[in-house]
Amino acid sequence: MRGLKIGAILCGAIILQTTVLPYLRIKEAGLDLILIVVVYTGLYLSISRATLFGFLGGLAEDIFSGFLLGSNALSKTVIGFLTASLERKIYKENFIMQAILVFLATILNGIIFSLIFLTFRTQSSVGKHWWTVNVPGAFYNSVVGPLLFFIIKWIERHSRFRK
Repeated sequence: MRGLKIGAILCGAIILQTTVLPYLRIKEAGLDLILIVVVYTGLYLSISRATLFGFLGGLAEDIFSGFLLGSNALSKTVIGFLTASLERKIYKENFIMQAILVFLATILNGIIFSLIFLTFRTQSSVGKHWWTVNVPGAFYNSVVGPLLFFIIKWIERHSRFRK
């Protein structure tokens, strides 16, 4: 039942990510709700579910964005798997630790995308993209991430469907 709730939250994040959030950019950096939800699933669900939600969220983002198909699916799958692998090694209830983890996941997402850009030569200036989009986006995500974690936990606790 918990996976179903997180799946519904992921669907909401996909809808917001593809409709509203492109208009809420700070300069070129945008918020990545799907990545934040994938990090949450890595911390609070199993490795298999985090990997699955990472893949499905990334694939949906690829389909709706029109970008290189599979690039978001690959990066979000890796992030879901690695976050779930770290789950027992960190104190996940600390807001600062959550912010750091979301920051690092966003940086990893940027590294994976840079490698994809370089492999397929889809962007001429990876360095410029890195400093204008990835790093500011990592700060943006790390500020919003712990707040979103709190909201997701609140939704899980107060929803009608409980175990």
